[in-house]
Amino acid sequence: MENELLVDTRKSPFARLKPLRLSNVRLQGGFWGRWMEQNRKSTLPSQYTLLENTGRLDNFRRAAGHPEMPFQGYFFTDTCTVPSGAGAPMETHKPAA
Repeated sequence: MENELLVDTRKSPFARLKPLRLSNVRLQGGFWGRWMEQNRKSTLPSQYTLLENTGRLDNFRRAAGHPEMPFQGYFFTDTCTVPSGAGAPMETHKPAA
């Protein structure tokens, strides 16, 4: 995925903008910088905890071949939106190796 772009316009004769990789973008300070920091430090961890505590992640584990996991709560409500919301913070704030 490192070489993939969200929208690849490199071959378009009409494109005036050049694509950026998400890893080349940094939102620091201002509204969006504060929002991304809050999302990374507080919102995403709390949403993950809620998905675990309500059994929604166990429903995915069950669907992935672990029938010993009991079905709980709603099917997959919000389990897709949290990982997609986590993509940018995980890409732009990778832990040091």
